[in-house]
Amino acid sequence: MAKRRRPALKAANRRILAAAFLSFGLLGAAAAFAIGYAGALRLGAADPQAAANIRIAMLQRLDASLGYEGYLRAYRAFLETSDSNAAADLRRLSDDAEASLNVLQRANASGTFRTDTELLRRLTAPFRRTALFTASGNTPAGLPPLTALERDYAQLKSEIAKASDARSE
Repeated sequence: MAKRRRPALKAANRRILAAAFLSFGLLGAAAAFAIGYAGALRLGAADPQAAANIRIAMLQRLDASLGYEGYLRAYRAFLETSDSNAAADLRRLSDDAEASLNVLQRANASGTFRTDTELLRRLTAPFRRTALFTASGNTPAGLPPLTALERDYAQLKSEIAKASDARSE
């Protein structure tokens, strides 16, 4: 009877040993990741241009989301076709612009830049309202004309250019 238990015991020991090696391997990989991630964070915090680079990237992303290749194109398509896909694109692009503003605001948490995210947020409000209006299944009849949003975009583009040119204080 003792002989029957030995092979089962050896198999169990092999499984335990394999699980231990796997656990140690995963633990080593997690430690390597944590060390690398902490180093990258330290470098990012030490780089005085990190916040400026984030600010520029988010301003460009905001411009791309609401510009003629993004929101305004989708809005024109929605006005022409009342297509639900275009309405979904409007909502997605509006959400992307909002996310850009949130990142921009966090990057400016220390107040080192003259970028007024609240002004940019107010200028993006017509785009947000229109996206929410179209997402609720409304027809183009109650929406502002494309020229009105183009004027809003021209003003927003001007403020984005000012914010992009602003240097840290």
